[in-house]
Amino acid sequence: MAKLTPDHLRELGELRSVCDTIIELMGKYEDLGKIGLRMQAAIEDAVTLQNVRGMRTIARDLRALMAAVQPAQRAEIEREVLRRTGLELAAVPDADQLRIARVVERGRIVNEGEYHLLRARIDEISGDLVSQAEARQLQALVDAFAV
Repeated sequence: MAKLTPDHLRELGELRSVCDTIIELMGKYEDLGKIGLRMQAAIEDAVTLQNVRGMRTIARDLRALMAAVQPAQRAEIEREVLRRTGLELAAVPDADQLRIARVVERGRIVNEGEYHLLRARIDEISGDLVSQAEARQLQALVDAFAV
């Protein structure tokens, strides 16, 4: 296991706090008990293995799950995350978004990891009318890489 920098250890702890809070509160509002248990197991594994990238993925997946929660309940979850962790959910760093921005700026995908990252983002925003321009831009990069 690689030794994490203090910044990565801090990020791992912050992400764990945020994820634990979201799981607890979403379980209260929706029938997400089984999903919450699986996510909790994944969180424990990520922390034990000091897998910051895995924890970032879990946090991203939980944000996507929050779309299933009613807007008033989502707002309450966001307030509670802020109260418990001192972090605004929207401000929690998303390293994947930074990587996507670098790929877009570069104008091409250079490896399979970036390809899968962009595919996941396309899947995440595919039904969102506001994000259609982003989806088209990312799809063009994916199509160019696949050729």
